[in-house]
Amino acid sequence: MLLKVKINNDLFCCCFRRKKGLIICLTLNPVFTKPINMFLEIERYIKILIAVVIIGVAAFFGYNHFENWHNSKIDSAVEKERQLWKIKDEVLQEELVRLQGKLAGQKETFISDEKIMDVLGEGAELIYPVQTKIDCKELERRITAFFEYLDKKEYIAAYHFDSKTLHLFKKMVTKVTQTLPIITGETRDILSLMRNMAHFYRILGKKRIKLIKAVLKNESDVMEPVLATFFAYLFKGNHCRNNIIAHLPLEVSYPYAGFFLNTLSGRSYLFRRNSNIRVLLSYYSGLVLDRANDEKTNIYGIDIRPYINFSMFDIVNRKGLIYQDQYLSKLVSLTKKYQM
Repeated sequence: MLLKVKINNDLFCCCFRRKKGLIICLTLNPVFTKPINMFLEIERYIKILIAVVIIGVAAFFGYNHFENWHNSKIDSAVEKERQLWKIKDEVLQEELVRLQGKLAGQKETFISDEKIMDVLGEGAELIYPVQTKIDCKELERRITAFFEYLDKKEYIAAYHFDSKTLHLFKKMVTKVTQTLPIITGETRDILSLMRNMAHFYRILGKKRIKLIKAVLKNESDVMEPVLATFFAYLFKGNHCRNNIIAHLPLEVSYPYAGFFLNTLSGRSYLFRRNSNIRVLLSYYSGLVLDRANDEKTNIYGIDIRPYINFSMFDIVNRKGLIYQDQYLSKLVSLTKKYQM
């Protein structure tokens, strides 16, 4: 290490620190100090350069370390995401296989003649509701036979109603006729929406609602021909004069069709039911709406076309429907009628 110490204007003392603490000092004339000043300046620049190099090297290795850490984090996140998607894909594949197996296991539903006679009476055959030649007496006989069939069921007796199921049904028809649901504006306020959501519960009561659910659950295998019979009777209008059950005029059936097709409350009712019941009620509601169009009584201006498409999609993708071909044939004729 070099030190320069000024003694006076003419002399400078330069000292050198050697190893083992030995210090050597030389007294020099100012004439000889210029090289020493230059040497000290060079030494200062060298120190600065070394510091810059050290900082640069440290920064380089620090950046490399950070980049490696960052890349490892990214790789780890990507790997976790890949593993997650792999698991999801495996779950979806398993679900797909399960659904395919379930679908493959579905077979068309064939109701035996004995079952039809048991439910709809002796000599009953499958009928499609829009057939033009259906005898009113035959329809009434079938409807009566169905309620007699229900009266024999233990799960019906468990509700301890005082009257027979046919009489109960007549009362329920009267109640739904007297109080109609909201078709338009149900979402204008929360009270209207809540009342519409609870429409059947309000007018029929909890016990009757439970009875209806029990029938739909326990008789699900025969509900398609039963609904066909009831809707055939409905489409007959006042042509059947005995009126074993009150006819629902278009002024009543149309609002309920609009309720099921065109309101949040009605759709929620359907989606809580068995899928076949949902598909069939949507289909028949569309037929009621078509009749309202024919008779110029579609007062709410409900567009039938999207519901034709929805019904066609549902029925095409349903297995086990007895009248699937007839449903589709009718829907195709409606697409032509409404120029879809």
